[in-house]
Amino acid sequence: PKRHAWRYNRGDTSYLLDHVVGKRVKTVNGTRAYVLARGNRESFDCHTCGGLIGAFLFDSLDDFAKPLHLISGSPGIEVGFWGSTAALDIQFARFGPDDYFGWIIRSGSTFQGYTVVNALFLLPSGRDFVIAGNVPVSRDNAGACTAPADCYDLEFDLKIDDSASGAKLYPVILTKSGHDGIKIIKKDQYRIAFDSSKAKYVLPGSLKSVRYNITGGD
Repeated sequence: PKRHAWRYNRGDTSYLLDHVVGKRVKTVNGTRAYVLARGNRESFDCHTCGGLIGAFLFDSLDDFAKPLHLISGSPGIEVGFWGSTAALDIQFARFGPDDYFGWIIRSGSTFQGYTVVNALFLLPSGRDFVIAGNVPVSRDNAGACTAPADCYDLEFDLKIDDSASGAKLYPVILTKSGHDGIKIIKKDQYRIAFDSSKAKYVLPGSLKSVRYNITGGD
């Protein structure tokens, strides 16, 4: 079968985008279409070089005879590793009570024995899409630790708390479980609120950890 793709150039780097994911939702303001394109660098030579995502929000889909109207769009958001977005886990989610939707994008890799997986929140903001949060999904040092007391393996279950009232964007609940050395961690919970002054979800200080490489969100 034919692949429908397009080339996107940013500086000296060229990407080939396809793999379109789309969600069509009915809102109080009419039908909306959320479209996500993703693709890879045509050449790359570094572990931390990402692939590319393009995120778009359209309206006017109730009448297919009318042209689409772009509400928000960002064609060049870098995510992933080794120049690729192939390993991304992509989830469409409702982030707010006023038909406010976006994407949760899980991405990670292993660096010198340390595995780091994060979830990015990609949300429309005005004419653009922005990364409005960066939270941990899993952490382990299985490839680097040499003694059981030094090893850790953690998972963070993510849930959007849509029961919260009065919030423009719902808070996110992370539930941490796993082990650190011989210590068993059973469902420690963290509530992550959207900070309107910073236009993003900010991690609480109790969740941040140099040991686990959890520093994002500020």
